[in-house]
Amino acid sequence: MSESKNRWLKLPSQEQLKKVLDYDRNSGDLRWKIYKSKRIAGGHISVDGHKRVKVDGVLYLAHRLIWMYVYGKDPEDMTIDHRDGNGSNNKLSNLRLADLSTEQSQNKRVKGVHFMKRLNKWVARVQHKGKRLFLGAFATEKEAIETYQLKKKELCGEFSPY
Repeated sequence: MSESKNRWLKLPSQEQLKKVLDYDRNSGDLRWKIYKSKRIAGGHISVDGHKRVKVDGVLYLAHRLIWMYVYGKDPEDMTIDHRDGNGSNNKLSNLRLADLSTEQSQNKRVKGVHFMKRLNKWVARVQHKGKRLFLGAFATEKEAIETYQLKKKELCGEFSPY
């Protein structure tokens, strides 16, 4: 489910969320209050890298629940942007409101480059002639993008978009 589709779901109230969840501002994690264990609140990271949490049988984007939990206001038609581009980093300092067009233009991602949380690195891969080539894991997004673009130029020559 994309952010644009998911953001139209009516969020539970701040009061309701605070009854069942705790939010750890240091880790960015939501935790259940209603269970004796302090496991992360039903969250799983989806294919697009965002955490999703089920509350009262409805699956929500965790960062939207966090916004409501902290500010008591549904972001409604706004999107919540992750400053570092890592959709699973839900620390409050990493979240900011943006209109969808601003968020999309500021966070254009290069195809073949993504953040891999397990490694805590930016990974670059390129596909050419039906083969997927791993280009490496990098400390910064910029390094991964530069490596990807150089490899695309090498493989595609004058047909490279770069």
